[in-house]
Amino acid sequence: MIWLAAAPAVAAAAYYLLVIVAAVKWGRPPGLPLASGPPRRPAPLSILKPIHGRDPHFYQAIVSHASQKYPEFEILFGVSDPIAIRYCAELDATTLPAPAAGQS
Repeated sequence: MIWLAAAPAVAAAAYYLLVIVAAVKWGRPPGLPLASGPPRRPAPLSILKPIHGRDPHFYQAIVSHASQKYPEFEILFGVSDPIAIRYCAELDATTLPAPAAGQS
């Protein structure tokens, strides 16, 4: 009856042993650098911002998104409310702070 209690522990140990064997067999060769070649730029990012009505802190929220230090991003607004559409139309790239140095 004790073997029933030990079965999960034996199965877990066997699994970990198989993982270690697989890592040794198919892992990267020792001394191989993690990345080769010139550093890559992060992929462009899209921020999806749903807008529902007029939020009193809307401008501060958009500024916090627009002033991040990610190299290339866009902010997409999802609106269906006529008030929100008008509010977003008032906001353009000239009203937001310029990106910090190193941003595009």
